Amino acid sequence: MPKTSRFANPGESDGEAGHREDVPHPILLSNGSLLDTADLESSELLALWFREEYEYAERLLSVPWDSEARRALQREAYSCIHELSSAYDRRLHRPISFGFRQSHGRLLSDQCVGALRAKGRKSEAGRTPVLRLLEIGVGRGELYPFLCGSFRKHQESSSGSRKAPPGRVECWGCDLVIDGASLVPRHAASCQGNGQCGVDLVELREGELLDLASHYEQIDAFDIVFWNDVIEHLPRSVADQYLVAIRRMLKPGGRLITCTPNRLTGPHDVSRFVLPAGEQAMGLHLREYSHRELRALLKGAGFQRFRSPMRAFPKKRPRGGFVAESIKWIVEPLLEQVPMTIRRRIMDHCSFDAIVCHTPTQ
Repeated sequence: MPKTSRFANPGESDGEAGHREDVPHPILLSNGSLLDTADLESSELLALWFREEYEYAERLLSVPWDSEARRALQREAYSCIHELSSAYDRRLHRPISFGFRQSHGRLLSDQCVGALRAKGRKSEAGRTPVLRLLEIGVGRGELYPFLCGSFRKHQESSSGSRKAPPGRVECWGCDLVIDGASLVPRHAASCQGNGQCGVDLVELREGELLDLASHYEQIDAFDIVFWNDVIEHLPRSVADQYLVAIRRMLKPGGRLITCTPNRLTGPHDVSRFVLPAGEQAMGLHLREYSHRELRALLKGAGFQRFRSPMRAFPKKRPRGGFVAESIKWIVEPLLEQVPMTIRRRIMDHCSFDAIVCHTPTQ
């Protein structure tokens, strides 16, 4: 699904951070009316954004998830919210970000390299191992150029050493709406056929994962499924259905990488700018999870061998694993008693928003 932007503190006054938009751009609201956001002050635009997310969230929860009415409503909702959040973002002169964070990209890259090395040890001599990756929630396609650049750096740093380039990654991706896919063609144009990129983008598809499940099950099973800031946009019961479908798509022992904002540092949708810290999200984050809650959800769906990254410095490769995951499971209830400012700093720094788990090998 298109992901909600992350923004700077909107508490700045209109005189300090806001400005009128140069180009009128009417937005279709949930009540069917068209509104030109250039006529609104920044505070009014934020209030409208919150109201629209709340209205759409209530409507989405009231319709059957497997209905065509829900699919149409969801497309309408995310189109409207994307326009409102982008308009507000321009007021603050901030670059638009749609959920993808480089720390999560580094986590995925690290997992890809590890999986490819394991494949390389088992493959016949002279054969290049290939890993199949499915990204659920492509958004603006920021993952692919990042993954390409990460692999290129790995190739350069390991040239002439025993840590040779591990192989290739074949990528599939889906989203309800492929938003801003211009990043993807740019990546393809720069890397196609020059032999310097270990990442091949095989296919992008628009649509709901549950509708696409039969298509993906016909493909030779995936080694890794990656979803970043998606599960919080699903009702609890639908998250269970997604996880059942993902298990069928993964190979035995395949990896699921789940990245989602931690409930204990939220709310993380537009509610963050309107409600007090610690309140329940009231926008399009239909269900936010703590680290423990997410692990329980994944375990209930049959996943196992849980790991989680622990990074000492934001630009370093993620460290940790089973031990880090166990530590987080133990200390998270204690952190809930810590003041929010300190809690956010610790939990963001130690990646309480990401879990790696596996399907059973048998």
